[in-house]
Amino acid sequence: MSELLKTKFDELMLLVQQKPSKQALIKWLLFSGGILILIYVYKASGIGKLFRKKPRAIRDPNINSTHRSKQSTLKENEYDVCIVGAGPSGATCAYYLAKFGYKVLVLEQKYFPREKTCGDGCTAKTLAYLKEMGVLQELEKEGKVASMGSGGIVGPNGLSFIENSGATIEKISGDNNWTPKAIKRIHMDEKVARACQKMGADLKEGMDVTKVSRNFVGLKGWSIVANHTPKEDGETKQVKFLASVLVCADGAPSKLATSLKMVNEEPQGISSRVYVSNHKMETNCIIFYPKPVLPGYCSMFCHSDGDVSLCTYIVPGGKPTKDDLGKLHEYCTTEDPLITKALGPNPQWQQMKAAYLRLGGISNSYGDNILVIGDACGLINPMTGEGIHYAMDSGKMAAEVLGDAIKGGDLSKNKLKLYQDMWEYQFANDFHFSNEAAVLVAKYPLLLDAVASAVKKKGGKFLAEFAMVSSGVKSWSWFLRPDVALPLLLEVVLLSIFGTPKRQK
Repeated sequence: MSELLKTKFDELMLLVQQKPSKQALIKWLLFSGGILILIYVYKASGIGKLFRKKPRAIRDPNINSTHRSKQSTLKENEYDVCIVGAGPSGATCAYYLAKFGYKVLVLEQKYFPREKTCGDGCTAKTLAYLKEMGVLQELEKEGKVASMGSGGIVGPNGLSFIENSGATIEKISGDNNWTPKAIKRIHMDEKVARACQKMGADLKEGMDVTKVSRNFVGLKGWSIVANHTPKEDGETKQVKFLASVLVCADGAPSKLATSLKMVNEEPQGISSRVYVSNHKMETNCIIFYPKPVLPGYCSMFCHSDGDVSLCTYIVPGGKPTKDDLGKLHEYCTTEDPLITKALGPNPQWQQMKAAYLRLGGISNSYGDNILVIGDACGLINPMTGEGIHYAMDSGKMAAEVLGDAIKGGDLSKNKLKLYQDMWEYQFANDFHFSNEAAVLVAKYPLLLDAVASAVKKKGGKFLAEFAMVSSGVKSWSWFLRPDVALPLLLEVVLLSIFGTPKRQK
């Protein structure tokens, strides 16, 4: 289906280059519009899912009396589940497993608060988790949350639209928590980790896992060896734990999942982030699409403390590679006329940091007594680089699957495959669509100018819906809606014939 869409767009670009008559253009638009309507009806009706088996529902992952009696025999260093990594996916998984009644160990290499390179944007789905855990309320009380209701998009040729879309998003959704918010990860990650700790998970910081191996004596599952470095001055000591299940939640590079051959490829993308003060940005968030970075982009989000987090994302599909990050970050922050205008004449920079992005999901995230979740599993959108809410979703899915499996006494690969089935059912279509979109945007940057132009003409509702799609709140099939696709196609035709305005200085 994505090949059909690409073929039709290639036809359009070839047709426009031939300077067709008005009748020929109308004929093509009507014919292609009909195809898009059929595709959208197919997508929106859910007919496609009839041909995909929906994963079975987990009725009750809570611990039962049988396992609770077994749990009482566990030694101090023995656990139902050991999670390596206390980021959003690991901490969320621990939160729900502890809530379900299981004995959970979380090993975090660093001590909180600790930095995490990220754009710091939190979508509606992320905010829902934070609210359930009580984290959002704490962060708001401490003044560490900034609304991103006012923002916009700037296309490759400078076409732009900026508006306060937060009110529109709230009107569409009926919930003010659907408006994205900016929260620095140094604050958010610690709060989520403490939330799982309060729920009953055993969080141990300063733990560098050096070896894991299958354990067949006593508690069957895994033996985990880590070097523990005290927070204050002290001697590093080796410690050992046993767990029935191992969960890899150690980020996109995932040294652990790689060593266990669960992950066999390098991360495909990379991003930079730098905090900027003394800037001139007058809105909450802007997404820029500079030509040299496509299909990646540059984002600027305003924080509650006045800083702007400026990120450059390099994703597959175009010419830029991971090795180009340094020079493209430099270009965005010092040469791009629209970004530098938003920064002002005398911005003050903190140190630039970078992070790898594993995109689109891995083919095998489960095995006997083991799961891979979050960024380690590649649950990051291939077009936008958004990963926080996918990480938290996967953490909860993993907790539900493991709760059900532990209670039933079956931790086999066949049983835990349900986790892969669940996340693929929820995310795979959008990941595929966004991956194809990245390739298309790299080939035809005009598409992004068409989006910016359409947003400018159609106003805040269109921008709000575009923001909700980009952040993963709504499906990417939104672009196939006739009232979206046809105006975008028309903008492509108009921009192809009449050209785009020169980039402003």
